[in-house]
Amino acid sequence: ELGRLFFTPQQRQNLERRRMSNHAEKKPPPVRTGSISVEGKVERSSGRNAAWINDTLRYGGDTGPDAEHVTVVPYAGAPEVSLKIGQTYERASGKVRDVLEGGKISIRRPARPGQPAPAR
Repeated sequence: ELGRLFFTPQQRQNLERRRMSNHAEKKPPPVRTGSISVEGKVERSSGRNAAWINDTLRYGGDTGPDAEHVTVVPYAGAPEVSLKIGQTYERASGKVRDVLEGGKISIRRPARPGQPAPAR
């Protein structure tokens, strides 16, 4: 016996209330020392976005100008810095470093059965 598959209206309302209280505007802890690395970003339709900075999930309303960038403030009073996913901001020097260091990513797909291998 599976039982009830969907929640009752009251149960859905309680779940929604708990979800909203868990997502109350909590400010993420600031990155205090060292470099700032951006590992990823999620944009939600609700406007509650998230970014992974220094291996920590951080929530914020507006995480950056587009899907590729995250806006960070290196320290209190400093101007904002826009970083692409995979970039690191070195606070000591003020320089932005890319994880690829000028390189590139290549994808070589295996040939499908009955097709010639791609030329190199």
